[in-house]
Amino acid sequence: MSTSKVRGPIQKSLKYVPNVKAVTTRAKMLKVPHKHPSNDTFEPFWKFGRYVCQLKRLTINYCSDNPGSRGIRRFLDLEVDQFIENNPEVAVYLQERRGQSPRLVANYLNGNSRIIQIPNNDDIAIREWLERLRNESGRQWRSERLHQPWLSDNPSIQGTWSPFLNKPPVDINDEHYVDK
Repeated sequence: MSTSKVRGPIQKSLKYVPNVKAVTTRAKMLKVPHKHPSNDTFEPFWKFGRYVCQLKRLTINYCSDNPGSRGIRRFLDLEVDQFIENNPEVAVYLQERRGQSPRLVANYLNGNSRIIQIPNNDDIAIREWLERLRNESGRQWRSERLHQPWLSDNPSIQGTWSPFLNKPPVDINDEHYVDK
């Protein structure tokens, strides 16, 4: 294989290897994090998962004449482009609703949606709402009460059993993982 026919960023990663090993041999040589115990030479990026933004779609509803939409119109004129550039994983839709108060409709990956009414809010408050909606998981914690699915005449003072009860605590301090 010659690298002269390949163009773009892939060209740098392709190299000609004269003695090609079998696929199974190359697969055994790969360093997979779950096959080897962690040690000092373990790459820190294998320890943390990639963040996936749960906000899938954001619809901004506004009215061009309503005085309650003044803040959202200012936000659309000045700051919505920056929000779209900083969050390419979120699809942003602008929808004009004549005679209605402005609102934000957030749709999440799990299928839940959240509607926030924002009449008479300034652009700073709208930016804070957008950041809050972007950082949320979309799970409705108030309606999904984490209650005990059993009834007991003698409730335990020590608490209920969980699969994590006898496991050692996990240190999430990044100072122990990343060399500075």
